[in-house]
Amino acid sequence: MAVNLTRKTVVAAATETTYGADIEPALNTNAQTGGYTQLVYGDGASVWQGDTTMVDMPSLTPTMSPQSQLAGRSLSNVSLQTCLCQQTTTSEAASAIPYFDPLLQACGMDSDDSTPDSDFVQTYTPTSTMGETSNVRSATIVDYQGGAVGAAAIETRATGVYLNADFNLTAGQAPTIQFAGQGKYVAPVNRAAVAATVYLPDTKVLVQSESLTIQKNSAIDTPVGDTLTPICRSIAFSTGNSIIERADVNSAEGLKGLQIISRAPTLNLVIEAEDLLRTGAYVSAAASADFYAGLKANTLHKLTFTHASGVAEVYTTFTFPNAQLTSVNLSDDGGIRVFNLAFALIGGTAGDNEYSIAFRTKGVS
Repeated sequence: MAVNLTRKTVVAAATETTYGADIEPALNTNAQTGGYTQLVYGDGASVWQGDTTMVDMPSLTPTMSPQSQLAGRSLSNVSLQTCLCQQTTTSEAASAIPYFDPLLQACGMDSDDSTPDSDFVQTYTPTSTMGETSNVRSATIVDYQGGAVGAAAIETRATGVYLNADFNLTAGQAPTIQFAGQGKYVAPVNRAAVAATVYLPDTKVLVQSESLTIQKNSAIDTPVGDTLTPICRSIAFSTGNSIIERADVNSAEGLKGLQIISRAPTLNLVIEAEDLLRTGAYVSAAASADFYAGLKANTLHKLTFTHASGVAEVYTTFTFPNAQLTSVNLSDDGGIRVFNLAFALIGGTAGDNEYSIAFRTKGVS
């Protein structure tokens, strides 16, 4: 019997068109060729965990001895850490689709492709029709654990998966995305390990030159022209989904599945407090601004930043058009005073636009 090494972990995912449909994700090299293998970092043992409730209803007896429990519903807990990587192929429009496209959609996002010029853009925005027949967006995620190629490995699987995503961009570090959520339980089985050719090219680059800007809004969806470009230590963005279990007496184990029922996305920045207070607009010449006044005045802000891939005209742009400060705190970072700014991301007049993530790939020259 071979040792099952946690380093030997291959994960694949695909978007479901019917909730909970047990589909087989393709194991090609990238989304451009139809595959959805995932680049996964960290702890290979935490990618999939079974979660079974135990129903404890002991009968009354003459003794205090414990009695057997009843195994209840089972779920699959899924936790995947990846990096913000982009395709660098320029031959097709599909090259703008990131390999973690199924995971973003399972976070309650719609995916839209467009060609505003000679380049290709794949944009992700939140949706309010998540889980409806025509817009299910759940994912099937398969994890192949250990084993040499062609030898026995453990396959764990989750269907009907919904997720949350936490993006973390710390200056001088790799940009990470932590996906975590739950799906319907599928019993693990032995299966021959997949070939090493499924691995994706690792195109991660450092968090640097992100062009983060902050604008005040004069009204909802209406940013003013003046901008602040702060010295920023880190950016943390969370989708903030609420995922619940749907109980059903007509379903196996009394569980229909899972559902995203609401969201409260957030954005957190750590920036240097070069000037503790500065009144007026957030102008480019200003080192800092009066965030305390903005908090008390319920001021909205537009924030944007762009993460470059290292290849010209291939980058990812994050946009938060209506961000409201919810807390302003001061702390120490190596002897330098910094602001810890927490923003709630709210929808504009049309809704479903708390944020957008646009992956851009240059067109064929």
